[in-house]
Amino acid sequence: MTTAWLEKKGLTRQLLYKYKQSGWIEGIGPGAYKKMDDSISWLGGVEALQKQVNLKIHVGGRTALDLHGKAHYLKFGKATLTLIGKSGYKLPTWFKNYSWNTEINFASSNLFEELDENFGKKIAGYTVHSSGRISITISSAERAILEFLDQVPQENEYDEALKIMEGLTSLRTGLLQELLEKCKSVKVKRLFLHLANRINHSWFQKLNQSRIELGAGKRLIYKNGYYDSKYRITVPEEAREPRSV
Repeated sequence: MTTAWLEKKGLTRQLLYKYKQSGWIEGIGPGAYKKMDDSISWLGGVEALQKQVNLKIHVGGRTALDLHGKAHYLKFGKATLTLIGKSGYKLPTWFKNYSWNTEINFASSNLFEELDENFGKKIAGYTVHSSGRISITISSAERAILEFLDQVPQENEYDEALKIMEGLTSLRTGLLQELLEKCKSVKVKRLFLHLANRINHSWFQKLNQSRIELGAGKRLIYKNGYYDSKYRITVPEEAREPRSV
């Protein structure tokens, strides 16, 4: 619960101080509280960001894929929470500094700037994830895989992207078509189509690639790798080998 939200509910700072002194609530950082002895998770923190602070951020990329049951494997070490917002957005100090038992990967992205004016609506590739009484806005699987590819190779690796793509057997072609047409990253679109072409799920055959703008020139993702002439993109050398089934 944020201080500003509690004040809107009629709880003054003086009253909050008394509640804190009495042991009913405790601060988790500047401007936020939780009930004493309550166990909280990043899910509740994200819900507060979305519904109390009204930040237009969402859970995306790897974390959204994991919540959809699509992540191929977890990274070794501490888990990572991928949050995505527009360029210039900042997370409140209380959220950044609290120990959520996860690393926070906050990515500024304008991948879908036009669609993001409808934040939270399915048309932009969002959906709602519920856990108990908590509900948060996350990326659909169609959007999340594109967000994942946006962070290859800086945060994510090609081989994991390929494994994840293998499991994406039921993507919605209509939504995927719209996202690919609106996506502002030529690199992301080319890498997605390259991977989709390797896996060749049934939905891939239904995409109208002529309507997807792939820009001019070549794109280098991995140095000294394999050049896919169809999508004009350089990927790891192992992509040259036929995919094992």
